[in-house]
Amino acid sequence: MQKMFQQKIQQREKDLQQLREALVSHKHSAQTAVEDSERIFTELIRSIERSRSELIRLIRDQEKRA
Repeated sequence: MQKMFQQKIQQREKDLQQLREALVSHKHSAQTAVEDSERIFTELIRSIERSRSELIRLIRDQEKRA
């Protein structure tokens, strides 16, 4: 009977360890997702700013020619 309790305790400890590992993995995945999102949006903002600058330059060039 004591062996059965010991096995249950060991199984619960194992389950708890697996939950802890899953939590760490989840936190890591969430952090990676945040970092990727920040990188992607930063690149998108830079691209939009470059396009805006180019458009303004083209408009001003046309104004000078008119």
